[in-house]
Amino acid sequence: MRASATPPSSSVPLARLFAAQGERDDARAERDDLRVGLAAAQAALSPVQARADAAEAERDRVRQLVATAAQQRDDPLAERDRVTRVLVVAEQERDGALDMRDQAR
Repeated sequence: MRASATPPSSSVPLARLFAAQGERDDARAERDDLRVGLAAAQAALSPVQARADAAEAERDRVRQLVATAAQQRDDPLAERDRVTRVLVVAEQERDGALDMRDQAR
């Protein structure tokens, strides 16, 4: 008897099944590799995120210090301006009083 050039019909679906199973197994292995990579990336991100959070907290602390320093600087300046205005008014009143005195002479 002569061998047929095409495989029997029952072996064709099995070959396709084995090929599909191989592709599935390859896809699962790739998925598992990606999961491992993702876990490693997440583990590496954690300390970086912690440093970023600490840097943001430090930035906020420094901003608060700057705001406090600005307020401490502005308070004396405002007092100086208030005193200057009082002195200007006092000088004007003095000058007016001197003028009135001079006119009365």
